[in-house]
Amino acid sequence: MTERVVEVVERVTRHRGAVPLAADGEARRPAIEWNGGGAWLDPDDPQTPANLHVLAKRWEHARPVSMLVDPAGRLLDARVPLIVKVRAFTQFPNGDWDVTLQPSHAVHVLRNDHPECARLLAVLAAALERRSTVAVTETPVGNDIIDISPLGHFLFDPLDFGGRIVQAPPPLDRDRWSILDSAQEAHRLFLALQREGCDRRTRACIPFAYVKDGCTARAHRMCELMLERGVRPGKVWLFGRLRVPTSSYPASDCVVPWKYHVAPVVQVRVGGRIELFAIDPALFKRQAVPVERWKRRQRAAHLDEQLSEPELWDQPPDGEIVVDSDFSLTPAGLAEYQDQLGEQIREAGPPPYCDD
Repeated sequence: MTERVVEVVERVTRHRGAVPLAADGEARRPAIEWNGGGAWLDPDDPQTPANLHVLAKRWEHARPVSMLVDPAGRLLDARVPLIVKVRAFTQFPNGDWDVTLQPSHAVHVLRNDHPECARLLAVLAAALERRSTVAVTETPVGNDIIDISPLGHFLFDPLDFGGRIVQAPPPLDRDRWSILDSAQEAHRLFLALQREGCDRRTRACIPFAYVKDGCTARAHRMCELMLERGVRPGKVWLFGRLRVPTSSYPASDCVVPWKYHVAPVVQVRVGGRIELFAIDPALFKRQAVPVERWKRRQRAAHLDEQLSEPELWDQPPDGEIVVDSDFSLTPAGLAEYQDQLGEQIREAGPPPYCDD
């Protein structure tokens, strides 16, 4: 019987060129090791190169990987799990389950016809009661949960890398925010931030093309870069059942569902008055846009809008408010969504997936 395990890989052995022979004359196979276990990869399996890539990236980031292993110890599939806490789970009218996770602004669905639905609900309930961290494996395209695993003998927490939980967001002080002299200046700032996207494949690149999740990390990194340039921005948050058309989401209608969304904002002088412009290359690929236009793009009947200081990392409706004043959460957050973008491209190819 195949088994899905979630572990931090400690070693990846791979061979380039001709596959060497072991002492018994059989070809040596790529192999991985973790605390107390291991698996091998079939060189003839067409999925092996992609699985090795996932394993190598998670090894590089020292983060858990979700693996499907058969009884012979052969690794069949490697996926990037979400490392999250469970905030709530409620049942839809159709019987499926709406799962709220943190950090995550995405919609996550546990299907009622999942063969292990009862077991996974029990894992959710235990994690919610204990406030413990779990690894959630999902389909790379869509929002279906495949597996939920307690993190067991190793402890990971989304706040391991920094940040602090607070009772309320920092007081809003727009007098401290910079004022740009024109929309053209805002556009130049937008282009500078857009160039930090993962087309450059740098370690700190911002995965703008992964829109399913990760807006908190994207917004935080952009705010950090603006502060480094001497521009103090704010953030705009939008809460509601959002349905957003974007060519970066690989669904049949290219509409991504969110529970909330955040982006940096800057104050801009326009015709003698001060307006707020959102900088969000994940949604608007050509320019900074007025906040009202940014809101209209995110279709929803009932919206709750809030402004915040740039140091606010997360404030989900059903979760903990997290402040990250020194931006120490940014590297780990970016690494998670860089790996998730790789999963998406592996499954659906690179964007765009439809016309904007």
